[in-house]
Amino acid sequence: VISNLNEVNEMAKETLQKIMDENLTEMELKVLEATVVSKRLDNNGFNGIAIVRMANVKRLKVLFTLLPDKDSYYIEIPPAELSKLINEYDEL
Repeated sequence: VISNLNEVNEMAKETLQKIMDENLTEMELKVLEATVVSKRLDNNGFNGIAIVRMANVKRLKVLFTLLPDKDSYYIEIPPAELSKLINEYDEL
C-alpha cells in the first residue's frame, strides 16, 4: 500500500492536523512535520513522530501510529501523547 514515503508523510501530516483541529482546537496546534520512522514490531503499520507547534509558543514532538485499514491507513495517537499535550497546554 505504501508506494512513496513522502506521500505517506504528507498524508500523516494532513490527517494529524485534521485530528488536532477537530479535537484539540483550543490548543492552537499546527503540525509542522510528520515522519514515519519505523515499521511496527508486529509488521502491522508504522510508527511515526510529528513536530507540532502549540499556540505559536512551544514546539513539541508527538508520537503516532499509522495502522492499515483496508486500502488505506488510519492514525492513532497514544493516550500518553494526548496527556502530554494537555499538560503542556496547561503550563502555558
